[in-house]
Amino acid sequence: MRRLKGREALWTAAAVAVLGLACLAFGLLRCRSRRPSLSERCCVLITLDTCRADALGCYGSSMARTPNLDELAERGTLFERCLTPIPITLPAHCSLFTGKLPPEHGVRLNGRVLEEQAVTLAEIFSEAGIRTAAFVGSYACSSDFGLSQGFQVYDDPFLAGGEEEGGPVAERTCLDVNAAARRWISAQAEKPFFLWIHYFDPHAPHEAPLPYAAWFPDRLYDAEVAFVDKAVGQLLDAVVDKVGEKGLLVAVVGDHGEGLDDHNEKEHGHLLFDTTVRVPLILAGGDVPKGKRVAAQVRLVDLAPTVQEWLLDEVRLPSSGSSLRPLLPRNLLSRSGRGDAKGRSAYAETVWPYEKYGWSPGRRFSTQDWVLIMDPGPRLFHVESDPEQAADLSEERPEKTLELREALARAEREMTDSRTASAAGSAEGLKELGYVGMDRVGEGSAIPWTDDLPSPTDMIGVVRFERRGLAHKAGGRRERAREEFQRGLALDPTNLELLNELGLLHIEAGEYEQALPIFRRLDEAERDSCMGLINQGICLEALGDLEAARLAYARAVDKDPSSWRAWFNLSRLHLSLGDLDKAESALARARDRAPLGAPAIQDLERLIAEMESH
Repeated sequence: MRRLKGREALWTAAAVAVLGLACLAFGLLRCRSRRPSLSERCCVLITLDTCRADALGCYGSSMARTPNLDELAERGTLFERCLTPIPITLPAHCSLFTGKLPPEHGVRLNGRVLEEQAVTLAEIFSEAGIRTAAFVGSYACSSDFGLSQGFQVYDDPFLAGGEEEGGPVAERTCLDVNAAARRWISAQAEKPFFLWIHYFDPHAPHEAPLPYAAWFPDRLYDAEVAFVDKAVGQLLDAVVDKVGEKGLLVAVVGDHGEGLDDHNEKEHGHLLFDTTVRVPLILAGGDVPKGKRVAAQVRLVDLAPTVQEWLLDEVRLPSSGSSLRPLLPRNLLSRSGRGDAKGRSAYAETVWPYEKYGWSPGRRFSTQDWVLIMDPGPRLFHVESDPEQAADLSEERPEKTLELREALARAEREMTDSRTASAAGSAEGLKELGYVGMDRVGEGSAIPWTDDLPSPTDMIGVVRFERRGLAHKAGGRRERAREEFQRGLALDPTNLELLNELGLLHIEAGEYEQALPIFRRLDEAERDSCMGLINQGICLEALGDLEAARLAYARAVDKDPSSWRAWFNLSRLHLSLGDLDKAESALARARDRAPLGAPAIQDLERLIAEMESH
């Protein structure tokens, strides 16, 4: 073969390059021409509640049994570092569906309500003629709290039997979620649609069924993740069997992680380390590249614009996130399989430590390389060299600490609307899930971002004593429970939760005189809650001092007029004193504030009616 030399070789090389680019452009145009029309597209969004990224095999766990999620990652693109803006179920999902951060949409705790003026993905899709359906696994995401906005079908059968039939139904298994969802899927004759599936199983308490519990006898959290993985596979099989793979985008994401005793946090909500803030995120199908990984840091709020671009070819819902599509490594264009784009900075917060215990709320600002946590003081960690976030570099790197503190302050100023949503729903349903606090963060309340409150990172051991005490109490081991509560109070003498639990132990044992000073101490320590006064009234009633009890309940309703329990007890006390008019008046106020159908209210109504008839 003749060898090309000099200018002839250069011209030949240039021609080959031009031809290559032309072929590439032709290939891309053909790919675009084969892209399904809007009417052929659909999206299945699966949220894995309480799922750490490192609990999945595709994220590096050698012990995980997650073949379906691992296969999904192989068929799509995995984002190695996705961060939630808050490690709490309802607020995280509000961010996911509005594209807004918690200070913007206002839902910072479970049990709060997403305002009606908030615009959600489901509303945008419904207005565009896309069918929308949701099947959720926990009362934490019940329609009581506003997430159902825009969904034509919202399957949340919680409290369906009513609280009179043994208490609220707070959650259901992933298989029960699938059973309901598959009935809807089987009825879908055509696209487009948007389907949200919420699996709650990895949330505490960790109680996996067989055979998963047998696979992980000492790691029931991993067993529940394996259980959910099986459900993911079954659900996606049902979807593909019905509508095929063409035009189908699958997004799987965690709402937050789980402490699992890392940083001494067993569950989540108190601290802002990667254990509870970093979540899995996998996209597959649609036009997502296969077998790719994105190393750039992304955020939960980036999903809202991404899904809109697939289902609508545009972003109609303004958000604090940005589409993930520019970060997707393309088979022909990316220099590596992990993407080359720069990571996005991310804000996170939690006010649960303040709501529950009066400790400092926490804020976090993360870049691709650094994490700053303020709770209240600064803690600085380098992402690559310290993935476990064990070495605080804030004193060693003061210039970097200052830089990130200033970036955090700018991010907070840029948030468009800082407010706190009102509370709603069943307190019993939330209590069943462990989500009831002291109601410090009420509607319109200011969050105390100050330096004078205890750090939850330093105080987290108190939570362990509380959990042990509650377990002993549930098992009837009152003395053991008392010891655990007192050990917690030794570390945090003004802890209102522990004081209340200690006082309740005395009430259960009939030790009203011992309980009374504890509840007085509780009342003095808590400026906003009337819990201490209500329990004082209960003790005084038991000791026979009805007038003193009446005064305690009257002070309770003055202190917190929104407390239905305070009005209920005042009504009951008036009834005991024979004052039916005042009993009815107080009961009316209790009824207006209580959860719908509260059995205690109904019982008192019947009793008052009987007394009136006599």
